[in-house]
Amino acid sequence: QYLKSNQKTFANPRNFVAGSIRQLNSEIAAARPLKIQIHSLGFVDQNYSFKSHQDMLNTFSNWNLPINPDIKLVNSINDVILYCEKLTKKRDALNYEIDGVVIKIDNLSIQKELGFSSRSPKWAIAKKFKAEEGSTQVVAVNFQMGRTGTLTPVAQLKPVKLGGVTISNATLHNMDEIERLDLRIGDFVKIKRAGDVIPKVIKVDKKKRKEKNKKILSPSNCPCCAKELSYFEELTPNLDLSNISSKNLNCYGYSQFKENLKHFVSRQAMDIDGLGSKTIDQMVDKKIIKSIKDLYLLNEESFKQLDGFAEKSINNLINSINKSKKTKLSNFIYALGIKEIGLETSKNLSKRFKTLENIFHASVDDFIAVDDIGEVASSNLYSFFSYELNKKFLREMTDLGFELKEEKNLSSSSMLLSKKIAITGKLSSISRDQLKSDLEELGVKVVSSISKNTDYVIVGDDAGSKLDKAKALNIEIIYDKDLSSFLKNNEN
Repeated sequence: QYLKSNQKTFANPRNFVAGSIRQLNSEIAAARPLKIQIHSLGFVDQNYSFKSHQDMLNTFSNWNLPINPDIKLVNSINDVILYCEKLTKKRDALNYEIDGVVIKIDNLSIQKELGFSSRSPKWAIAKKFKAEEGSTQVVAVNFQMGRTGTLTPVAQLKPVKLGGVTISNATLHNMDEIERLDLRIGDFVKIKRAGDVIPKVIKVDKKKRKEKNKKILSPSNCPCCAKELSYFEELTPNLDLSNISSKNLNCYGYSQFKENLKHFVSRQAMDIDGLGSKTIDQMVDKKIIKSIKDLYLLNEESFKQLDGFAEKSINNLINSINKSKKTKLSNFIYALGIKEIGLETSKNLSKRFKTLENIFHASVDDFIAVDDIGEVASSNLYSFFSYELNKKFLREMTDLGFELKEEKNLSSSSMLLSKKIAITGKLSSISRDQLKSDLEELGVKVVSSISKNTDYVIVGDDAGSKLDKAKALNIEIIYDKDLSSFLKNNEN
């Protein structure tokens, strides 16, 4: 339809549907041939029940709701395998794209017993089809610098369409993978989209190789600033650009600094809302930020060089940056991006040392004595916190008005220790993130989905289906108005 009328076509069905749903012009949206197939429920009145998943789908069909005509109920794993093979052969004959088959348990009581993980039901599994493959030529190989100083080779390809998406780059993972493939620049290669998503080179067509095709060599130095790669792999994360003399923005040092800055502002680190990847790239490229410390010196004038910032978004971002100064010591340690030091290890460090100053004076043995820390991690910590330039940098940071709170030790007397609690709806007196943090300090495991193993559900306004599910499973419900007394009564 779009080709016939010389209109721009969509890359894939997902883009087409998303663009149509967001379309503000109702006439354009109505003209687009969208179709839907109903496969499950978001909410059902507790007075209405189905005998099985198949019964539910048959009921939908009786209500004249469209369901997939290829749904089939089978009685054994062997039948599942045979039917998946049949659908695999039928894949190309369908007038819509699919990348696999979903296998579900039909018995609803077993579905309830199995419950949900944080992202998906435990009673359903997807069998993906073999990834679609294509052929193209390697034009060049570039090396990308990561946060920890690791170089990743990326193949630049002659653009090729694969699964409705134009592919022009593919990861090569590392030099070992290049050697395994025996890949050279100019080679023709087979590529696939792993899981129909990530492009990957899987084979080199050596019959088409020409003598002039160059071998791929790993750089030993940054081509811009000439520093040895070992400089970027040191245990001290690149938190500022003062030691990078290059003016070229393609310098590995700039790439590494950007990745460290993106990690620093991420949700589990300093949680600075509104500072996305593209904004950080702009700020570094335009020399607005040359050190992580500069982040806390930004003002309204700083944003005049940036695209896409109105007065309201500027104020929101500055407020978010200032708000991040009051955070847990553990989040701050994690934000520094020290090798081998994740969020849970950062929490253990905070419980043990209480303050940043105490960490400065810790020995390797002091670090090893902390839960979850071995010889490698303790060595990394000691190298980072004993380095004078790091001490100077961190003291300058804290002088900007940081209030780093220590991690509370879980009280064994807490009535909520090891309890599983879900939160749903809008709360009136506290944000969901803050409530989650408070509950975790009491030893609670905050869960995103509800099952028979959930101990409590905290409910605010517009709670939706989670409230109904909690009632159906006879889980104790804590309403917003009772939340304060609930927490107070269970602190010890």
